[in-house]
Amino acid sequence: MSNTKEKTIKSKLFNIGLEELTNFDNLSICKISNPKNFFKLVKIWDKNRILSTERCDELIDSIKKKELVSSSLHISQVIDSKGNIKYKLWDGQHRFYAFKKIYKENKDLINCTVNLYYNDNKFGIIQKFNNINKAVPISCIYTDENLDEMKQLKIKEITEHVIKKFVDNYQEHSKHTRRPQRPNFNRDVLQDELVVYIKERHLFDINKDLFWNKIMELNDKYKKGVHIDLTHVPENILNKCKLSGLFLFCKTRHFKNDLIIDDTFEI
Repeated sequence: MSNTKEKTIKSKLFNIGLEELTNFDNLSICKISNPKNFFKLVKIWDKNRILSTERCDELIDSIKKKELVSSSLHISQVIDSKGNIKYKLWDGQHRFYAFKKIYKENKDLINCTVNLYYNDNKFGIIQKFNNINKAVPISCIYTDENLDEMKQLKIKEITEHVIKKFVDNYQEHSKHTRRPQRPNFNRDVLQDELVVYIKERHLFDINKDLFWNKIMELNDKYKKGVHIDLTHVPENILNKCKLSGLFLFCKTRHFKNDLIIDDTFEI
């Protein structure tokens, strides 16, 4: 690397609160030297999964106890449509928010490495994200070439609204594992299933509140034994459903198979 290029890179890193430790081609491995600038200028990639505040709180607790926490953050330098340089964090958003939240309390706890990729784009980020997160790949919203950007945004808005409703109202059913036992759900898996449901039925213009209400109408039917024989549901599962009021996940197959929304809905 030439001295001029090295100085330019170090100057840019300094501006966003980073100090380079080493580099490989278009990648700089850094440490956070100025948390204030770093947390101000680095933004979360808009195609990340929904943030789990519960997971953030768990990480904050672990960091404060100085327990082992996987600390690498992955950021890409991208150029927007107006030619402006932006820095997007696409892996490690829960650690990012955890570090950001405790920054004002104790700067000494901000101890993590940052992998910064230069001159990146959407497709490069998706490829790297899926390579790192094989168990939790990026949402299928962004990998379907048949969906234009407007439809992607609509699906994202609708499904994130519904997932937030599920998590806020039925936190005890939300599990980190992608294969939760009945009657629980995993937010990422559920979102992907709802994405497929909307795509298959072309419900891109459905009102997000209407979509949630239709799901809750089905929940009421399950509660009354419609579409499901509650006498065949194990007692421990049924008791949890009765306590929370959520019956949608007491079946072995997903409730979306019983969810009927035709194209006559009101927008």
